[in-house]
Amino acid sequence: MCILFIYNGNEDVESDYRLIIATNRDEFYERPAQIMAPWEGQADVLAGKDVRGGGTWLALSAVTKKIGVLLNHPVAPTKTAVKSRGKIAIDYVKGGLSIREFVDSMREYFQECPGFIFVSLDFGNDYTKVHSYTKNTDNLEEHSEKYLGFGNSAPATPFKKVQAGRQRMQGVCQRLNKIHMKEQLVNELIELLRWEEKHLPDQVIEGQHPDNYKHLSSVYVHVPNIYGTRTHTLVLITKDGGMDVIEVTLRAPIDSQKPNWEKTKFRFKL
Repeated sequence: MCILFIYNGNEDVESDYRLIIATNRDEFYERPAQIMAPWEGQADVLAGKDVRGGGTWLALSAVTKKIGVLLNHPVAPTKTAVKSRGKIAIDYVKGGLSIREFVDSMREYFQECPGFIFVSLDFGNDYTKVHSYTKNTDNLEEHSEKYLGFGNSAPATPFKKVQAGRQRMQGVCQRLNKIHMKEQLVNELIELLRWEEKHLPDQVIEGQHPDNYKHLSSVYVHVPNIYGTRTHTLVLITKDGGMDVIEVTLRAPIDSQKPNWEKTKFRFKL
């Protein structure tokens, strides 16, 4: 489980920000991972690393001006689901292909992966282009809305927590839209990502996860000592070309009852 919220504010004349991203990575606590850092052999690409699989759930580059976020999409497994999804975000971000070209070049590979939704952001032009690719339906969709939310269901049928989080994100970004408010903006975005309210009833998540939907119905997921939200990532890009990347992740060994959070920051001038 993961969740992603996006504010695409390039045409919002009241805001100093052209793009804000807030996302959670949910994973089993015992699965080893490395914090965000320059990727192996790609100094201009930043990503955390899933040590067991060797890939990542989020990658970005201030050089190619791309961000890729991978979301799990549980669907009926296929016999050919043997390839890792972890390379998808890295390959998109470091390459020179548009998202449509990338999907076309990777379609055969995608069909051998477990279910996923891949969200791409290209901020190399005046307006950030946001697309989602859903492996289960082989559908690539462009999203032009100012506020977006994605989770572990098809984009057209979001979980209630995704809808609620998107609305809360909108309120935060409307109030704290000036650069001098950045500290409070970051704090409130982290609060959003640690929102423990359960958004039920929800037929979509209950149908998809009938046995444990209650644990998964909040933005911040916590199944004691087993599984939950392990990493928050924020990306703030201002209209004058400033880019802040902030990752807050649980330090291993993880004690979910007494979480020890570690913060990593990066700053770029686009």
